[in-house]
Amino acid sequence: NWARLGKCESHNNPRAVSRGGLYHGIFQFSLTAWKSVGGTGKPSQASAAEQLMRAKLLYAKRGASPWPHCGRLLFTD
Repeated sequence: NWARLGKCESHNNPRAVSRGGLYHGIFQFSLTAWKSVGGTGKPSQASAAEQLMRAKLLYAKRGASPWPHCGRLLFTD
C-alpha cells in the first residue's frame, strides 16, 4: 500500500525534506538509498512517478527495512 506509506512518511508530499535534511521525497529516501536504485540528484526534485518507481526498486532489494516506522503500512489495505 504505497499511498499509506507515503502518507506516513511525508503526507504524500514529493517535495518533502526532513528537518535535518537527510531524507527526501514522498518516501523519505536517504541519498544513499536513492542512488542505490539509480536515482540522480535529490529525490525531492524528482517526479512523484519516479519516486514511486524507485521506492518499489528499493523494496525489491531491501524489503520494508528502509522505512522502519512506516514500512508495516505497505501490508495494510
